[in-house]
Order: sequence, then C-alpha cells, then structure tokens
Amino acid sequence: MATDCLEANSMQQIPVFKDEADVMSSAIEKLDLQLKKPKKVHRFYFVKFWPYKDSLEDERLIEKMDQDIIRINERYKILRQKQIAGWSQRQKLLNRPRGIMGGMEWQKMMLEHLQAALDRLNFGKGGANKSSFSKEQNTHGFKRRMLHGSSNMATERQILKEIARSQQRLNDFIDPRPLLQEYIWWYSYGNIDKARYIQMVEKMKQIEERKEKAVGDAIAKGEPWNPLSAKRAIQEQIKLVNKISMELRRESSEVMPEIVRIEKDLKAIEKEARLLIQQQRELRQRKVEAQERILNLRQQMNDRYHEYLSLLSDARELARKKDVGALRKLSQGQVKKFMSKWKTSKTLLFVE
Repeated sequence: MATDCLEANSMQQIPVFKDEADVMSSAIEKLDLQLKKPKKVHRFYFVKFWPYKDSLEDERLIEKMDQDIIRINERYKILRQKQIAGWSQRQKLLNRPRGIMGGMEWQKMMLEHLQAALDRLNFGKGGANKSSFSKEQNTHGFKRRMLHGSSNMATERQILKEIARSQQRLNDFIDPRPLLQEYIWWYSYGNIDKARYIQMVEKMKQIEERKEKAVGDAIAKGEPWNPLSAKRAIQEQIKLVNKISMELRRESSEVMPEIVRIEKDLKAIEKEARLLIQQQRELRQRKVEAQERILNLRQQMNDRYHEYLSLLSDARELARKKDVGALRKLSQGQVKKFMSKWKTSKTLLFVE
C-alpha cells in the first residue's frame, strides 16, 4: 500500500481496494467533511493608547528656562556690584559738603594766621631793623665785626638787642604746621580726589620748613634773622591757601549735580534689578509647572501601561475559558471608553 503526503489543508488520497470498499468510502466521506468545514474564529479588538501630549516639549522648555535663569543671575551680580559702588560713592559725596564747609573755615583761620604773621613782619620793619641792615652792608655783617674784635661794647650791646628783637618776632610767629595737618584732614573728609588738596598743603608745609631752616641757619651763624625771606614765604603760602579756597568753591558747585547723577543711576539699577528678580521668579514658577506636567504625564503613562497589561491578562483568561460573550463585552467596553476620551480630548483641543 502506497500513500502520498500532500500540503496542509489538502485532501489526502488513499487507494481503495475492492474488498475494503465500504470501509474506505465511509472514512473518505468523514475526512472530506472535516476538511470542508471552516473553523469559526472570534476576533476582538482592544485599544492601546498613551497620553496625547509628549513630555519632550516640556523637557526642552525646562532646559531653555535654566539657561535664562543663569543669564539673569549673571546680570544681577553685575548690577549688585554697580549698586554697591554707587552707594559708596554717594555716601562719600553726601559727607563731602561737611568737609568743604570745615575746609572753608580752616582756610579762613589759616589766612588770618598768615596775614597776622605778615603784618607783624611788616610792622617790625622799622628804624632798628633798617639800621641793622645798613650796618650789615657797611661792615659786611655783624658776625665779622665781632670776630675781628673791632666793635666796642656799645655796638655789641646794640647787636644783641637786635638779635633779641628778631628772636621775639620769631616767637610771635606761631608754627602753622599743626594747622596744616588739620587742613589735610578736612580737605580729605568725604573727598574722592583728595590728592589734589594734599599736594597743595604739603607744598605749604615745605615752604614752612624752608623758612624755619633759614631762621635756624641765621641763629646758628649768629646773624640777625632776615624777615624778607619769611615774608616771601608767607605770601607764597597765602597764594596757595587762596588757590585751595577756589578749588573748594568749585568742588562745592559740582557735588550736588554729581549726587543727583548717582541717585539717578542707582534708581535705574534698582529698577532693572527688580525686573530681573520678577523675571527669575516667573521662570522658576513656570519651571515647576513644567516639571509637574512631566511627572503627571509619566504617572499617567505608568497607570495606563499597567491598566493595559491587566486588560490583556483578563482577555487571555476569558479566551482560555472560551467565554465569547464576556470577551465581546470587555472589548466593546474598552473601545467605547477610548472613543469617549478621544472625542473629549479633540473637543478640548478645538476649544483651546
């Protein structure tokens, strides 16, 4: 007996012998009925869907907001540095009028002091002084006459009296250097550019030191003090004091406009700083909202994923039990739920 193997779903041909006709005919009929009878297959549909919005948009938005926040912080630091510098400069300028007023008072005191010293020198120029200079010119100096011993006692007494009078005028001329030192403090009080004043005051001190040195040299040599050099020194000091007075008046006229300018700059800085703070606050709030949207979206994705797995598990269990009615009900309910949510989302999208 020979048989042939055919493809699937094809009829298998079996040889029929005369003595087995009835048996084989019945078998062929049953096989034919089985092959021709179609299998009934039930198909059910389930929808797998995720949240409509993608989190990538919010992630990019957060990245951009982080860059904007960094830029705002850098700008705010620069503004704070300018603000602190402006406050410091404004405070110095606000203190400066007091320094100028004090400097003007000390300038008057210094002028009075120098003028009084100059008046004493001018008042001291008289007969005795004049006589001493004429004698010095005729005899080539008091010291020379005394050294050579050509002077009598009366002449030597006269020389000593003139030296004593010169020394008295020196004692009357008070050393102005402590007053100059106080000048430096007043001119420096609240003044940003104080080097200009200190330089002039230092020059006055140098003049005073030269004058004192000249007096000391005259005394060391035993010669009467020549007031002409002191007079020239005092006149030079008076010129410097008047110059300082002019500088103080000029600065006084410039202080208030400078304060107004700094106040204007500080207001502009404060306005921009408040705007930056507001922008930063808004960016941080938007960033928090975007982060919350991402978290909610991920939570929805996780919930729907587990919901879908549970749905498939129930469908497999019903299919194993061949509960067609329950499967149909489960499928139709799930599809209906999806369509309802889909229509709602489309309506909201259209309204927005």
